[in-house]
Amino acid sequence: MPKRTLSLRQARVYWDGHERKDVKKRRKEYLEELDRIEPFMATYEGPDMVETPPSRLDEDGKEHVIIVHDESGFHANDYKADYWLKGSEQVLKKKDKGRLIMVSGFLCQRYGNVALTEQLLAENSALPEGERLKVTDSRVTIYPSSRKSGDDYWNMEQMIEQLQNTIPIAHRLYPNAVIHWIFDNSSCHGSLAKDALTATKMNVNPGGKNVPHMHDTVLPEDNPWGLGGWRQTMQFDPVLPDDDEFKAFEGQPKGMRRILHERGLLKPGMVGDCQGCKQSKLRKAHVTGLTEDELNRIDEDEELDTDDEEDGRPTDCCMRRLIEEAGDVCHFLPKFHPELNPIEYYWGWSKNYFRERSNGNFARAKKLVQEALDACPLLTIRRFFRRAFRYVSVYRLGVTGIAAEFAVRKFKSHRHVRMTDLEQAEAERKAKLARETKRSLG
Repeated sequence: MPKRTLSLRQARVYWDGHERKDVKKRRKEYLEELDRIEPFMATYEGPDMVETPPSRLDEDGKEHVIIVHDESGFHANDYKADYWLKGSEQVLKKKDKGRLIMVSGFLCQRYGNVALTEQLLAENSALPEGERLKVTDSRVTIYPSSRKSGDDYWNMEQMIEQLQNTIPIAHRLYPNAVIHWIFDNSSCHGSLAKDALTATKMNVNPGGKNVPHMHDTVLPEDNPWGLGGWRQTMQFDPVLPDDDEFKAFEGQPKGMRRILHERGLLKPGMVGDCQGCKQSKLRKAHVTGLTEDELNRIDEDEELDTDDEEDGRPTDCCMRRLIEEAGDVCHFLPKFHPELNPIEYYWGWSKNYFRERSNGNFARAKKLVQEALDACPLLTIRRFFRRAFRYVSVYRLGVTGIAAEFAVRKFKSHRHVRMTDLEQAEAERKAKLARETKRSLG
């Protein structure tokens, strides 16, 4: 293998799709988002990762804080791969991975796991019952299974409930801060609110048994009929005059035709579902084997709400709405960029701890997962954030791929990689590659 310039390698950054045009565009936007808030963020430097307060606060006198999120799965039969054994000995492993333990968590640099400190717990218990937080730790652990005793698999409802519990915890930890919540680019995280404006859920005509009630909207200022700024409802009034042509649809959805008519945008020959869309659904159904109803549900769950964007409103994503209502900011990582999420390294550390101590017993595995997650030192978590910021600095310099990965690994003590560092790392990488090639051929 070495003679063919092949070598044994560990799993690293997944580069397929990493440099796709749309992904690069989103990465550039994300780096700009971070660039705008970094002056207002505390930093952690040196061998002990000591906190340095932000160099300045924003115009409202607030610091800015990053909290990252992700989910991960542990399996009861997930053992370590290497053992010390005598020559004739073998380890008999179970054929399957065992029961799944699913963890959804939030991390920040100052505290690690987002949970009330001991002091805040004491203060919380002294508050009146109405002001007391019932949930004081953001981490959620479930045990999904098809068995009756098992939990449901992780879904958007559970994610929203966790976020609703976590936001007040975070604001107790950071009472004078704007919190930037960072999530990966999962289609689940982009799910729309139940009352989101979504044309695919509307009927052409008024009414309909399965049509959801949608929230009001404000027409954009560029409306050609001077209706900009007008608030439009998606349902008819609950009580209409007796001579109103839509009297029979009181309180029901208006339908596409009426909504467009009120906006002055209805044209002759318009249809609810064009021929091109119908053919696209037929092709997708042929490939996937799903029914039209199933495809509609998938499209509704996975597509972003462009209807709201056209009305001058932010995308009507459930998570974004919750976060912005709390006065915070929601960010989504570019696709195929787990290296920018510090919690990914935290999962890896915890799984190594788990595998070294796992024995395949599910009851032990449940306790061991919590032990592994709590065992990761705060110092190590801060270093995970520093590693993610090194990738950010390298990508800002326009370097990706193997060169970026090599530079990030070489300058482990740096939060930012400079151009001179990058040039030095690239020269060393090429020299190392030349030596390995010469050795394999010689």
